[in-house]
Amino acid sequence: MTCLYFAGPQSGQAIEAARLWDWDTKPLSILVSYSYLDAYMPAHPYYAKAKSFMLDSGAFTAYTIGKPVDIDALIAEANKPLWDEAVGLDVIGDHVGSRKNAEYMLTRCPKAMPVFHIGDPWDLLDYYVANWDKVGLSCRFGEAIKTSMRFYDQCFSRSWPHKFHSFGWVDEKALLANPFHSADAATWIMAPAAFRNFPYQRGTRQVHLPIDYNLKLVVDGVLQFADRFWRMEQRITKKWASTLATIPTKVCRAAD
Repeated sequence: MTCLYFAGPQSGQAIEAARLWDWDTKPLSILVSYSYLDAYMPAHPYYAKAKSFMLDSGAFTAYTIGKPVDIDALIAEANKPLWDEAVGLDVIGDHVGSRKNAEYMLTRCPKAMPVFHIGDPWDLLDYYVANWDKVGLSCRFGEAIKTSMRFYDQCFSRSWPHKFHSFGWVDEKALLANPFHSADAATWIMAPAAFRNFPYQRGTRQVHLPIDYNLKLVVDGVLQFADRFWRMEQRITKKWASTLATIPTKVCRAAD
């Protein structure tokens, strides 16, 4: 099945929504950035029933705040049993540096997937696919949607069958076009919690609310967005479950 990871925020609204969510019948998966790990862990009990957890390297966050990530500390954290999957440490804007980090992490943390970005050389994708069981694909850096879709199509055409993860882009059209093994919604909570935009129960339009909103209203909005993503996951899973089941598990090996 395709697994959608929700970025695991630690705001009061998100924690309250997590407390109220029906984890037994609608289990979600959670992604946590290594850069925000200390802030997230106190909230972890509210997400304890999540079906799986992914640790993101926090490379982009570290890049934006100018605080480098200690790769060995990241490896030590990623190897803890809590994390079902992990993300390799990118060097933003430097595919050679990213490859070196991926190679360093490969034998020390096989669960950590490398990330192939739009604009990287195609032979790098071939290299990642040959040596890792799963590869992350990253786009949406200001290019047109059709360019992003073409990038995904090219990756699958070149490397299928293989397990791929869509980074930070949970678009139903894109995820129904190609059989992604997983994807993460990095900013799913921003609409209701930060921008006060709420979905209608039966549609995709949003309502902008005035600034004087209350906690219950925001929590209701967060729950609606979570339900929307959960239902999307069910539709995508229904389409790709049998296809994804045919992908053999690849044993990660030391890079040449």
